[in-house]
Amino acid sequence: MDGQLIPRAEFLPVLSGGDDDATRAVMRKLPAILKYLVKHLESHVEFLRSFAGLIEKCLRSFWYFPNIVSASKERKLHPGISFLKECGMNSIAIGTVTRTSCENMQKVIELFLSYGFSCEDVLLMSKKHPHILQHNPDSLEEKVEYVVGKMGSDLDELLDFPAFLGYKLDSRIMQRNEVKKKIIGEGMSLNNLLSVFV
Repeated sequence: MDGQLIPRAEFLPVLSGGDDDATRAVMRKLPAILKYLVKHLESHVEFLRSFAGLIEKCLRSFWYFPNIVSASKERKLHPGISFLKECGMNSIAIGTVTRTSCENMQKVIELFLSYGFSCEDVLLMSKKHPHILQHNPDSLEEKVEYVVGKMGSDLDELLDFPAFLGYKLDSRIMQRNEVKKKIIGEGMSLNNLLSVFV
């Protein structure tokens, strides 16, 4: 136990700079983190510091996305972070790298660019709603088409509330849009649409 579990448990508070709350949060989110050797954890932290360009305060990504330690540096992290860096996103959407493929992120970004969004717009949306880069591109396209075609909304509204694209089209967006039309008529923002009681 002294040679395995204790060094692992002692490494987490060192990494957090003595922040006991952050250490407890990681332990609650991912208790399996203790199964990784200290050498493995140190290797991932060093990768995040050097390649990903994360400075000490940005290592919060490690705390917010503890599964990053289980992702392969070569197959998942390196290509995904390289792509995000090319897009100017750096550590902003680092958690996305652990949950989706680089190919999926590319398709999502290409989709937004095809609708006239700029790279800066995509960056802004990913800051507001980091999961946006994880969504299925086909599902996103259906939702954007519905927002523009059926609802008559402006694409700029998605810049203000990109989380809207995370809701189910059939069971949430379409249903609430129909109720909204009956109750209020036209002109409700995407954000307010989701607060309509159905």
